[in-house]
Parts: sequence; structure tokens; C-alpha cells
Amino acid sequence: SKAPDGGARQRKPEAAQEHQRRKERRNQRQDDQDREPEAVEYAIDYIKKRGLKKQVVQDFMLGYAPQSGSGLLDLLRKEGLSVKDALRLGLIGQRSPERFYEKFFARLMFPIINAGGKVVGFGGRVLDRGMPKYLNSSETPLFRKRSTLYGLYQAKDGIRKTDRVVLVEGYLDAIALNQFGLADAVATLGTALTVEHVRLLSRYTKNIVALFDGDDAGRKAAARSFEIFIEAGMLGRTAFLPKSEDPDTVVRNRGKAAMEGVLDRAIPLADYYFSWLEERYGTSLEGKSQTAAEISRLLAKSQSPFDVDLLVRRAVDKLGSRDALLRRPSGVAGSGVSTSTRCAWSWLCAISGVPASPAAQMVAPTSIVRHANRPVCSTLSSSTFARCSPPHERGRRDDTMGEEGFEPPTSCV
Repeated sequence: SKAPDGGARQRKPEAAQEHQRRKERRNQRQDDQDREPEAVEYAIDYIKKRGLKKQVVQDFMLGYAPQSGSGLLDLLRKEGLSVKDALRLGLIGQRSPERFYEKFFARLMFPIINAGGKVVGFGGRVLDRGMPKYLNSSETPLFRKRSTLYGLYQAKDGIRKTDRVVLVEGYLDAIALNQFGLADAVATLGTALTVEHVRLLSRYTKNIVALFDGDDAGRKAAARSFEIFIEAGMLGRTAFLPKSEDPDTVVRNRGKAAMEGVLDRAIPLADYYFSWLEERYGTSLEGKSQTAAEISRLLAKSQSPFDVDLLVRRAVDKLGSRDALLRRPSGVAGSGVSTSTRCAWSWLCAISGVPASPAAQMVAPTSIVRHANRPVCSTLSSSTFARCSPPHERGRRDDTMGEEGFEPPTSCV
């Protein structure tokens, strides 16, 4: 007689195990669905505890993703919509050719709407201590986090009325400010502020106030943000929250007037940036050299000669330079050297305060720290420096500040 197929005997236990797993998943799904009304009530209670009123919930179209993780898939199939399109948009995932799963479940849902009023993505917040706390849709051709801001569509009218936009970090912060009458608030999508964000906001107003936590991390983030503003062609202002508070708690506990008071104390980001550098590096010769390197790096990102001129003037006031050496020298047509680079050469010596060298050499600002023990800057007058030979006349290999291939000018006429 023919021996039994050993492979068939082996497949039977595997099939039984798979059948058991499917049964357990169905039972779990049924249990989740049975508890769904309770979970929905929990989400509603959470919204009430955050002090959100029905009107603002409707304005921002808040929702809830079921614990069962099948709400969206069930709806797509019921409406005859493409599951593959949902997959491309990052709303669902795929385990096998025929098995899909939802990325959002048991979360408070925040539709992300672009400036034109179209939903381009979603954010979801857990209602317990699960992780991650916030989850966003995957990036798609329609949705890019670095160029999208939460609440901008709802805030457009408010921004026009106040000629101001308040930039916060969290979805619920933007919603809470809106509810309390600060209808010009928007939020980043759980990512750092980008040049694209600032440029997007500049289409609506030039008065951008970035709101940060009052702790050390918030103050460091404010200093970093100034570089983003400069690269975007904006100067911006910053305000700091009381320690251990966020915009949501301020307006809920103390009202709109308290938050307006915080915003009224906003200062130019440039002023804060210079103060932060002084606090970080100090006022010694080495500290001023490091400050020079930081500011020259910042100036290299600016495309605006007006911003560069303002920042150089601000450096004179803040760092106590001896004369007008920080003023922008005249440009050299066709030199290919940015205005900010030329400025950096001129005010490096003034900030460092070193004696003139016989060769009247100047070094790149990022090199002054490396050469602190043998400075070779020249204390030239601003009119003399304006006639310094540009780098392209000396076989310059790279006009990027701080690159090893940089060759500074050495001759003046």
C-alpha cells in the first residue's frame, strides 16, 4: 500500500493553527465592536475634559477611529471605494495581497486640511498612555509635512483680521486658541519648523509670532528657528510661555487676556538670537570669535541684503564693536560672492578686536576660532576694506564659509 503523504500530515496542523488564529482575531474584533460605544463615550469625555465645545469640534471636524481597526475598511467597501487608493494615501497598510489593516485605531482623529480646504491627511492622538502619542498619515504627493500647517484653513480669516499669525506646536493648542478667540493660530505637524512653513505663512502676513515653551529646550528651539526665518526671507518674533504651561492650559485656566499678554511680550527673533549667543558664548575674545562664526554662518543663508545690513548693525550694538567696520561693503559685480560673505570678512576683525598684521590678512570667520592663538586680521577702515580684492581674483576654490578650500583675500589697495 502507498505510504501516507508526510507533507499532507504536516500541513494539517498548520492549517488548524491558522484557522485558530483567524477565529481569535474574529472574536477580538467582535469584542472590540461590542465595546465600541463605550470607547466612543470615552473619546467624547476626553474632548469635554479638554474644554472643547461642540462648535469648534465641528469646525475642525474632529472624529474617532474605532478600537476594532476596521471602520475605514468597512466604509470603503460599503461605498465601493478603492482600497488601493487608500493604501497609496497612507490611510491603511498591507500585510499580504488580500490582507489590509488600518493605521489609525482607538485615536482621536484630526483631519489635516490644506489652505484650499481639501483634506490631505490625518493626525491621530491616543486617548490613553499608548505610544506613539501622535501619529500622522504617511507622506504622499498630496501631503508633505514640511510644507503643511494644521489649522491654516480655519485661521485664514483670523490672520487677515489681525495681520498676525501665532505659530504653536500642537493640534489641540491651535484648536484651544481658536476657541478662545485667538483665531489666527496654526500648528506644525509634529515636525520641526521648516523654511517652507515660514514662506507659506508669509503669503498671509509678515507678522509671524512663534510661541515656544519657557524651558531650556524651548529657548534653544527659538534660537534655531531664527535661522529658518532668515533663510525664508523673514525676521519674525518669538514669545515664551510660562514654565510648565502650554497654550491650551494658559487660555483654559486664565483666559484669552492672559495669552494676549504673552503675545504682547513677543520680541524680535533677531534680538533674542543675539542675546542667546552672548549667553552661550560669553563676551571674551574667544566668545566673540565664536559668536562671529555663528552669525557669519547665519548671514550666508540670507538672500536679502537689507536683512544682512540690519543684522550687521545689530551686531555693532550688541557686541560693542569699535567703529563702522561692520557695515556692508559695496558688491563686486560678477564676483559670485554673496553679500553676507563679504560682510562676514569685514566685521570679523572688529568683533575680534585683534591688532593689525603686517600682511593685512583676513581669515574666514569660521577659521578665527582655529587661529585664535595667532590672529591675522587687520583692523582696516570700512572704506579701505571696501577696496579689498575679492576671492575670485585670488584663485578661490570655494566661496562657502568655513570650507577647507576657502582662500581668503590678502591684498588691499
